[in-house]
Amino acid sequence: MQKHIILLFFFSLPFLGFSQKWDIGVHGGMAGYMGEINELNPLQFNKPDFGISIRRNLNPDFSVRFGLDQAWIFGNDAHSKNPDQIQRNLNFTSSITEASLVFEFNFFKFNPFDHQERFSPYLMAGLGAFIYNPYTYLDGNKVFLRNVGTEGQLIPPPNRLAYYPSQYGTTSWNVPVGFGFKYHLIGNFSMDMEYGYRFTFTDYLDDIGGLYPDLTNVNPNADIYRLSDRSVGHIYKAGDQRGDSRLYDKYFFGNISITYTFRSLDCPKFSH
Repeated sequence: MQKHIILLFFFSLPFLGFSQKWDIGVHGGMAGYMGEINELNPLQFNKPDFGISIRRNLNPDFSVRFGLDQAWIFGNDAHSKNPDQIQRNLNFTSSITEASLVFEFNFFKFNPFDHQERFSPYLMAGLGAFIYNPYTYLDGNKVFLRNVGTEGQLIPPPNRLAYYPSQYGTTSWNVPVGFGFKYHLIGNFSMDMEYGYRFTFTDYLDDIGGLYPDLTNVNPNADIYRLSDRSVGHIYKAGDQRGDSRLYDKYFFGNISITYTFRSLDCPKFSH
């Protein structure tokens, strides 16, 4: 784990004390992203997500939850109905390794040990950190796009133009928000269904964010030449728009989780 996720884990430790009721859960579902390739659809799930969580139930109204997720996101211009995207012909895949700390607010009081409080819709919001690294395939070989610098990030002076961005990192913070529904199944087991949306602070989940670099003097066999402009005939010129006007990309999860609630001997009921 890199430093963002390690810091978030240690920040969450005070909330994970086990003197009150707490849950441990496993979840799985689907992931998707919104960015230059998927601009409009916040329900375009296309890759898996799975993870674990620890939740501390402060009372029947509020909980705090620490989670770890492993997911993948994907986008391909060739699958678009937009002629401009089909012509651009870019694609990417990236793994997402995320740690998050979120607060949950239950609309109804939720207590798995009280049959009158066995279900509730809820809202969640918090802070997360994640690792990503977009890649594609070229001639059957996996190529990490950050190492190519498809928008001129790695082109040195004197051939570097003023609009070339700096090389982006592979870790970032995010702000998770979402909603879900909790339902007590039987005994100590409950089920959660959740949609969670992640506002990130990077525009390069998909390796697309700015303008096309100047490839005039670049070897046509070089990775940057072949991966920066993947249009038929290399129709784009230096400075043409490659990304969109949105500042940051986003991603989202849709999950079902099964949780087990531990009931401490010194705290037989939630306090209301």
